[in-house]
Amino acid sequence: MALSDTQKGMYLQAMGIQAYYPRRPLPGAKPSNAYASAGLSTEAPVRKEEGVSAAAAAQKVLQILNPASSAQPARSAASAASPSNRALSKRVQAVAESLKQAEHKAAPSATHSPEPADLASSASAGAQSNRAPLRFVLAYIPVSEHLAVITELPWSKSAALSAASATLLSGILNALGISVEAQHLHPMVFTWPLFEDAGLEFDEEGARQTLEGFVAKRIRLRPVKNLLLMAEDAAPLLFPEGYLEGKGAVLQHPRLALRVILTHSLSVMEPAQDPALALQVKERKGLTWKILQPLQGSLNGTENSAQE
Repeated sequence: MALSDTQKGMYLQAMGIQAYYPRRPLPGAKPSNAYASAGLSTEAPVRKEEGVSAAAAAQKVLQILNPASSAQPARSAASAASPSNRALSKRVQAVAESLKQAEHKAAPSATHSPEPADLASSASAGAQSNRAPLRFVLAYIPVSEHLAVITELPWSKSAALSAASATLLSGILNALGISVEAQHLHPMVFTWPLFEDAGLEFDEEGARQTLEGFVAKRIRLRPVKNLLLMAEDAAPLLFPEGYLEGKGAVLQHPRLALRVILTHSLSVMEPAQDPALALQVKERKGLTWKILQPLQGSLNGTENSAQE
């Protein structure tokens, strides 16, 4: 289910997450009207911003001195020839010329070699550009007062639990002694990143905190004792970093009052036509059912203690 920005903000507020407020100009954002109308005195010295070319700086000065020029590029010949516009054009040309001279004096020599800090920043920027975005979709499915299910879905902005996965989950629950029809399953979809182009694609810690807040909210509204976590890739994000190392398939969550059972996702256990894939699906189902034995004992009241 796609959420509007207002609904997303309400979810963040309910999870206790402070909404994001930009502290610097965002790419593609419109200029502030207050700043554009403030004007710039030509008597004061103009300081060239670092990394800005003389042409860009001159264009910026032109927009500040005459905001109407950017909104109306096609001015009439009579307007362009007015005394006030000619005086303004001369002032802008003088400012642009001074910027060009300053840029020429500050230009590095041809024999300049990059500093180690420059090399390190370039390497860091290259690593960031080569890093794959963090994207995942999880479906949270409340089942009973004893059990909730989280399954990983193939990533998509409009991802939803497929009919084949719903039927498979219904069969698993019936085998565990919980009679639930596929049409009575009501998944709630969690998609990361929450917002497109918000700089969250690489924020792993932010994803971990937001996901844990989402699950904690669901558990608080409808408490359960067991969580069946059916995910291959996104499962570690529900725990502190490195927590799953050396742990088994059945463990206790360190911060939530939940016993978690880790298995394959429903999507990788859907029926397949290819014989090789069908064999893999059969093996995954067998392993999953073996892992679910402690959960079956807990739901039936035949298990005395949780397995770590």
